[in-house]
Amino acid sequence: MSVATYDREMRTFIRVGLALLSLLATALIGGGIYQRVAELRDDDRHPPPGELHSVDGRSMHIRCRGSGSPTVIVEQGIGGPSIDWNDINARMSRTTRVCDYDRAGMGHSEPAYRPTRSTEVAKNLNALLRAAKIEDDLILVGWSAGGMYAREYYRQFPERVKGMVLVDSPHEQTLRRMPPQPSNRQHLDSLMHKYYLAQIGWIRLTGEIADQYAAAPLAAEDKQSLIAFFHKSHAYRTLVDEGVGLEQDLAAGLAPPGLGDCP
Repeated sequence: MSVATYDREMRTFIRVGLALLSLLATALIGGGIYQRVAELRDDDRHPPPGELHSVDGRSMHIRCRGSGSPTVIVEQGIGGPSIDWNDINARMSRTTRVCDYDRAGMGHSEPAYRPTRSTEVAKNLNALLRAAKIEDDLILVGWSAGGMYAREYYRQFPERVKGMVLVDSPHEQTLRRMPPQPSNRQHLDSLMHKYYLAQIGWIRLTGEIADQYAAAPLAAEDKQSLIAFFHKSHAYRTLVDEGVGLEQDLAAGLAPPGLGDCP
């Protein structure tokens, strides 16, 4: 091959490479713009049903319904925005005041972008209750990992809690008391992969979230709100942060607090 031919082919190769890089950059930028515009549209269509308060420099969402005391505080499981139990909470609110809220990054609360440990969950919840001026006695309802969060809240603020309902709650020393479990790393890596794809609107475009909730026994508005949340750019990162935080809590293996005569 002559020098002239080699130079010509190299120039062609470089031009093609630059064209492909330009096309990729355009697609990434366009996808990012599409994702951001779609998120703003979803926010307009599904505004927070409750109140937003500043906690640790971030906005957190809480919604209270009904009247009476004590106030029931509902703590969702891992990866669960407050809308998950909308129908259940509405029915409980016929008896007393019921408040559901979104942890950092969930639902209408802003993300923290770090692993969510139970100690931080409890402190954030207490700060949110103060900001919302919820000062009466509490009954904590904790679903799944939410039960661990509820017990941690009791550890830090026992004087507030007058009762607790644990729904399928794990034990803080599960890893010590059960046979070795398969690693969760592959699942968390998959969620991080989806987090990156969400930034360019890919998760939204595939329709996988809508398919996932197609047969869910939820009210139409609740279903659309859940789909809008899992379309958010940070949603899968929040799932990872909560999953890693739970792993760290379980690895610590602290004994759960004694509940004494707390019913």
